Amino acid sequence: MRNIVLASLASLPIFAAAAPAAADPGGAPGVCDCAAPAMAPVVVVVPPPAPLPRWSISLRAGGLGLHPEEDPEAETSFGGGGLAVGYRLAPRWVIAAVLEGAQEQLENGDPGDHHLSLFTVEAQFHPRPRARWDWYLSAGLGGAAIAVGEDENAEVVQSGGAFTFGGGIERKFGRHWGIGAQLRVIGLALEDVEPTDAARMTTTPDEEPIALSGGAFSISGSYHF
Repeated sequence: MRNIVLASLASLPIFAAAAPAAADPGGAPGVCDCAAPAMAPVVVVVPPPAPLPRWSISLRAGGLGLHPEEDPEAETSFGGGGLAVGYRLAPRWVIAAVLEGAQEQLENGDPGDHHLSLFTVEAQFHPRPRARWDWYLSAGLGGAAIAVGEDENAEVVQSGGAFTFGGGIERKFGRHWGIGAQLRVIGLALEDVEPTDAARMTTTPDEEPIALSGGAFSISGSYHF
């Protein structure tokens, strides 16, 4: 009997040490020794930008000055306006048909007898087409004609080719409306249709094309759709 009691007393420390380990495998009450669940990745869907308007119609108003290549000081001033219809080929590229008309302006402010008609097909490069301030470079090729006389009796006396180069900027208001300004260099190579000394703008011989160059500035209002 004595031996049984001693054996029981000797085994008490073993049971005391084993009981906490069995109750708490992680060593701390209430702690689970298990792997935390993996966090699912958060996917943020960014909607694509709205497509840019494909077409545009612009009304232009401004002035230009032209002078013969051999006599830069003999400049003739014109004032008028025009219409431009643009089609967007790609986000940064627009092609536009530009039709303009202007009348000679004399130094005293009175209208003169010369009328200029200009038609060009213009390519425009827009580096930031979605920006509120949309600036661009442009280059155009086409034709021009100069008529002399009153509006209803004006007669074309010179015609030929034309090119333009320059750029512009447009301030957009929402998706459809914009106000802009354009600055261009203009070059004309004209030939006499019905040469008369009174109608000619230069003294170049009749058999040679008449080279005119100058600059043009205009402001515009546009509707995009």
